[in-house]
Order: sequence, then C-alpha cells, then structure tokens
Amino acid sequence: MLTHAGVDPSVLIGGIARNFGDAGSSYRMGQGRDFVIEGDEYDSAFFDKTAKF
Repeated sequence: MLTHAGVDPSVLIGGIARNFGDAGSSYRMGQGRDFVIEGDEYDSAFFDKTAKF
C-alpha cells in the first residue's frame, strides 16, 4: 500500500514475502526515511507477556 502511494519504506516482517527479493525474504530495504516493522501480539505463552523486541 505504501509503495503504491509513492513511499519507499524499509520493511521487517515475521514471515516470508514472495515480493521481497527474488526468492522471498522477511525484509525489504527501501530508499525512503520510513521503516515498517510487524508487531505480533499473539498470546503464544501464558506466562511470557514481555515484549520480544
């Protein structure tokens, strides 16, 4: 959505995106000043409620 709007952000996600590089990747290095990072608040562990980053 951002690239279609003319913004060129760097991106870091938890999965593999097929349109990030030739073979797919979990990051994209943009030329713009913005950085997008995926935040996942999935309740993966009952006793571990601390941030992972």
